[in-house]
Amino acid sequence: MTSHGKNISANRVDTSTSFREVAPNINPVLTKNPGLTKHPPHPAALTLGCVEGFLDTGFGLDTDESFDDLAALEHHQGGDAADAVVCGAAGAIVDVDLADLDGSGTDTDIDDLGNEQDWSALVDLPFTFQYYGEEFDELTICSNGWFALGDDSKLADFQNRRIPPALGPRAQVCVFWDDLINYLDEGDNRIGGIYYWYDEDNHRFIIEWSRMHRFVGLDDQLRIRPGGENTFQAILYDPQVYQTYSGDGDIVFQYKIVHNDPNVDPVEFDTPYATVGIVNLNGTDGMEYTYWNEYHAGAAELEDERAIKFTTALRIVTGTVSGTVIDDATNELIAGAEISGNPTSFGVTDRDGEFNFQVLIGEDYSFTAWAAGYNEATIYEVDIRENETSELQFSLLHPDFILSKESVEIELAPDHASDATITISNTGTGPLIYRGYYDYLGGDDDERWSRILDFDVSEVTGDMRIHGVAFFADSIWVSGSNNSQNPNRFYLFNREGEFIRAVDQPTESSYGFRGMAVVDDILYGGENYGVWRGIIGLNPDAELVDSIPGPMQIHRAIAYDPETETFWIANSTDPVIQIDREGNVLNSFEFDLDIQGLGFLPSDPDGHSLYLASRDKTRPDPQIPEALISKVDPLN
Repeated sequence: MTSHGKNISANRVDTSTSFREVAPNINPVLTKNPGLTKHPPHPAALTLGCVEGFLDTGFGLDTDESFDDLAALEHHQGGDAADAVVCGAAGAIVDVDLADLDGSGTDTDIDDLGNEQDWSALVDLPFTFQYYGEEFDELTICSNGWFALGDDSKLADFQNRRIPPALGPRAQVCVFWDDLINYLDEGDNRIGGIYYWYDEDNHRFIIEWSRMHRFVGLDDQLRIRPGGENTFQAILYDPQVYQTYSGDGDIVFQYKIVHNDPNVDPVEFDTPYATVGIVNLNGTDGMEYTYWNEYHAGAAELEDERAIKFTTALRIVTGTVSGTVIDDATNELIAGAEISGNPTSFGVTDRDGEFNFQVLIGEDYSFTAWAAGYNEATIYEVDIRENETSELQFSLLHPDFILSKESVEIELAPDHASDATITISNTGTGPLIYRGYYDYLGGDDDERWSRILDFDVSEVTGDMRIHGVAFFADSIWVSGSNNSQNPNRFYLFNREGEFIRAVDQPTESSYGFRGMAVVDDILYGGENYGVWRGIIGLNPDAELVDSIPGPMQIHRAIAYDPETETFWIANSTDPVIQIDREGNVLNSFEFDLDIQGLGFLPSDPDGHSLYLASRDKTRPDPQIPEALISKVDPLN
């Protein structure tokens, strides 16, 4: 835990105070006490000094904070002042804005109805969320008041521990980690639940534990004896919208009703009180806000209508980037040009070819301008300074090409070949990058391909999340995630497409195998085991026989080159990577495609043996279909 300052009251700040030693890259925690008044707002300032003579008065605090009552997603401003705490940063106060998801959000259907009936559910995130430098697109929600970034749905540990815990999920976020239940009353009605909702307008993902109670044992009639009621939320903010220096997303805990119960089940030797804080990716470090009702000096205690924010944003300090984009040949302004920079900055020119947007301060940035029909242009070594404007002027080149022939039509007999030559001349001002593909001129579109077999896997199996297919052990193996309910499955069909049986995958990730590759008598696919990432090999009985560490977060697509005995792997817009049988990276290539599948055909007549199946492009081209199969020779 970081060092903490004194409470700041509404009418004064202590004239002097002291902090314990603060480690490098760790920021102090500021708190407001619950006695702050709402009207009028009271500005306050915090002056920090150290023995070496450093003095900083840059932290401004405004004590005018309000909260919204929980009422079916309706936001009515008002109420008493709410206490807010900021962890990991200074100069930012949490806006307590609670939304009641009970009945309005999506029900996780988690039923933790008693002792050791803990339950976790895997949920897809509506945006990519970075946590401790790693990006996640899904999270695990547990009935016991915590969630974890990534897939830890097989864990539902109820006994809360210190942070970092010796046991527990990776990337654990403990909003109110305790042995919580949503039990059934005498009429078998469920009391309490866990809900989530994507606040699309404000780019927030909200999880709410509603009317959860601590399990404190059974009475003489063996009926559940619940502890105090708790309703609280976790809010994840889209890092692309709410930017921070590190790129990690902000997380806010909000407590409408909280009972930090000392009572425990005497039979189970549970831990009194809840654990609140965050854990890093491998469980070796974290930030503990409270455990066993103990708090660090200066930390406000848990109580109703309190909010806690975890952030790496000291404060958002920006400069401005502005300028124009013109045609290099004509000096005409270009409307609709895109300007992208780093980190995560983006702008578009208006109808006058001008742009203006905010960028986090920093040095040696590069900015690239692009427009349809033009080549990219990049300006390097741009320094962005606070409250200053950096003027950038882009001049874009563009290619113009002339074909020696408008078209070439050839009729080919089976097993015959024919040569044709087309000369492409570029008369423009910039380089021409082009793509060639064949078009079938006769018949219906369906005649472009020779359809061998098709069948509806979801209709036969009931699994609506089908991912990959491979021919293995004289059967067609189709991978599916069993509607996101572990275990993941393989569905086996014969050569005529008739269903044979389902086989459980020995996988722990939420999706299991997606793309697959067959090497001799082993079926390979991507998998995650805890912090391990790579590809694993299975025998025809779906038993694990091989594992190869991989360089990607998700190994979505996979193909095997038998000549070099290497794997090709890809994931969406990430680079396509070649690795050997030990997991060493041999080559990496960028493609302007959203790659969903890979295949390898050693006998390709053009020598372009690596096939890429993509669903769209990072920069759409109306001449290229939305669903595309490309073939490349990546090594030449």
